[in-house]
Amino acid sequence: MLCPGFVQVSKQITVGSTLEPLSTYKGTQYYAVVLVFRDPKNGNWWMSFGDGPGYWPSELFKSLATKAGKVAWGGLVFSPTNEPSPPMGNGHRPFEEGDTDLNACHFKKLKLVNDKIQAI
Repeated sequence: MLCPGFVQVSKQITVGSTLEPLSTYKGTQYYAVVLVFRDPKNGNWWMSFGDGPGYWPSELFKSLATKAGKVAWGGLVFSPTNEPSPPMGNGHRPFEEGDTDLNACHFKKLKLVNDKIQAI
């Protein structure tokens, strides 16, 4: 949402909202499938998971007119001004307590797609 002009499409899922259900430490894990892609017909850049949320119109971008040169994933935590920042997620690092993906939030099965929206 740091890029102005995002067009929210979904009324159920909004950027910045909490996705539920939540995974539990060393317990049941839930995954969200997130897609970010350029629509080859109109050049809009879509961010999609579930039935939303929306896109950035093509006219917002000059350097992304045909493709992206870099892809990055990450996360942020927020706290009030002058307050210490809380740990991300449950505060545990992936794999620090054994070779399992039940310990901490993580990205999995990341893929890049070509202009036909096919995984490469």
